[in-house]
Amino acid sequence: MIHRYVVALSSLALLASACTVDGDSVNQWDVNVFPLDVEWQLGEQMAAQLAPSLTVVDDEAVQAYVQDRGDELVAHTELAERPWVFTVIDDPTVNAFALPGGRIYVHSGLLQAIETEEQLLGVLAHEISHVEARHSTERLTTEYGISLVGAALLGDDAGLLEQLATQVLTAGATAKFSRDDEREADRLGLVTLGEAGEAPESMASFFRVLLAEQQRRPSSVEQFFATHPLTEDRVDDVLERSAGVERVGERRAEPGLLEAVQARLR
Repeated sequence: MIHRYVVALSSLALLASACTVDGDSVNQWDVNVFPLDVEWQLGEQMAAQLAPSLTVVDDEAVQAYVQDRGDELVAHTELAERPWVFTVIDDPTVNAFALPGGRIYVHSGLLQAIETEEQLLGVLAHEISHVEARHSTERLTTEYGISLVGAALLGDDAGLLEQLATQVLTAGATAKFSRDDEREADRLGLVTLGEAGEAPESMASFFRVLLAEQQRRPSSVEQFFATHPLTEDRVDDVLERSAGVERVGERRAEPGLLEAVQARLR
């Protein structure tokens, strides 16, 4: 269990300052005791603990392709100055997930299931938005509250961060976001796509692929649906919202890149 800290009034003052963000931030009304530096440390710790259970695709071209697509989108978020890592793991299921601190994982099965690069950008924009909105550490703040203030704000207890990372991964707490979190990630992701010059409806297009895959091979998307509740109504909502998102310019994809990556994964 996480240690219960006795927090003095001075720590409460620090908490108040930690919850203050810029007035136009996507997180301006959210309560989160984690400074960004500590959130990125937590992400590194979780990634290190998760690494032994994952098989990373041993192909620099595949990894660079997804990293480059992710970087394109991250450039249009509030956290563009932070280091982000996109990793393709060798797993035939259709899934992607985000850890705090800019860590995004994409299953090789997802890369093989998508039909266009635009669909890949749609799912990446969604996962990036979970990190931009800081959903993981908001959830931890809600769950553990004031007991984390000492370590989270001061960032000087590596042992506690390691313990917290272990507990979160064991409980699967970052694997499933609330419906409200999912809707916010949809909304922010659409804006990111538009600002990157991509068609916002590409997110709905990816969701349609998932629904079709569910009909054809339910087991291949079981993990995605378990952690990303998806219904026809949600897809329709994303498509409707897409119509109201401004597309800034037009991103031009290099023909054949996705197909080349898919061929390397076979």
